[in-house]
Amino acid sequence: MGGVLAFIILLFWARPERWTFKSFCLWLATWVSWGCCPPLYVWIERRWQRASWKRCSYALLSPISLISLIYACSFVSDIVNKPYRSRMGISYKVGVGLPAYEVIDRTYGKKSFTLDYMDRIDIKFEPGRETERFYWWMKTNPPAHWSVSEDGGFYFNEISEDGTFFTMRVDSQKGTARIEYGAW
Repeated sequence: MGGVLAFIILLFWARPERWTFKSFCLWLATWVSWGCCPPLYVWIERRWQRASWKRCSYALLSPISLISLIYACSFVSDIVNKPYRSRMGISYKVGVGLPAYEVIDRTYGKKSFTLDYMDRIDIKFEPGRETERFYWWMKTNPPAHWSVSEDGGFYFNEISEDGTFFTMRVDSQKGTARIEYGAW
């Protein structure tokens, strides 16, 4: 509500001193272009020789510009804070192609003051040839960084020098896996 009120005040603050049809059309075109297409606003201001650095900087405060900035920031935040959302991303990290799976549970840990956190993803592999081939490949030729336990499960563990970690435990008998990653 406060933003709408500020916008209305700004609209009438920038109105011409004397209203004519032409001044009304210029005023309306300026504000519509500012709200919908900031580059058009800058072009109109320059074309009508009313442009100044102050007026052109208003384009950065337009609703579309602010929405775009918020969207870009949230997109980058998702990429940085939740890096292992896709099958391809996890497969690249562990060095082996994973079969199709369904996410059973996803838990995002809270970040502490020192930015320590731990996220967990529980997955269930879809039964079929692809999953059987994956188990066979892991038993006969386990890739580097993978370990095979006595009960037939597989374990991947990586701890980086920067304090991040990534672990994946595959239980071949249940057809599930648990992925844990984070920083400490």
